[in-house]
Amino acid sequence: MKDQKLQIQEEKTDTFYTAKTFKININELSDVNESNFHIIFHILSKLSSPSIPKLIGLSLTNFSKEPNPTIITEFSPNGHLIEFLRKERKKIKSNSNFCRRKFIIIYGIAFSMNYIHNNSIVHRNLTPKSILLDDSFNPKISSFKHSILLNNNEKHYDSKVVGKAPYIAPEVWMNNEYSK
Repeated sequence: MKDQKLQIQEEKTDTFYTAKTFKININELSDVNESNFHIIFHILSKLSSPSIPKLIGLSLTNFSKEPNPTIITEFSPNGHLIEFLRKERKKIKSNSNFCRRKFIIIYGIAFSMNYIHNNSIVHRNLTPKSILLDDSFNPKISSFKHSILLNNNEKHYDSKVVGKAPYIAPEVWMNNEYSK
């Protein structure tokens, strides 16, 4: 079973949310640290910024009442950055609206990563697929499953390189070093 993401709707308000159900059985964990859902939940509950999907809630069961934890966050209607870029590449690239959106997105990503690093979090897997776009095309950083928490100027050395090859920082390739 693979982690599952669903778009869900609250009937009373017609508000959409994203529900991520994890493939783990919460009853079979001997230690909650064995899964990445606790990292995601901890980070989303710690951060409060327009550049991070807002945590709505946590359920220890999925929608079928099975013991698979589910995290509910706000929905980003314009999907992933990669989808936006694919659509825009098919259009005329000199479009001033596209250039303005690109600038807003680039600035928003830099702001978001600064905010995340100031909260002692290293994302370790920032890709166009982990950047969501809200209804105004403002970026929201998501996909925290590979993230780590660091103290002050601490560095994290890992024998396993995490992330997609084209997006990995040079210091990770050279030293297996993750830092803010």
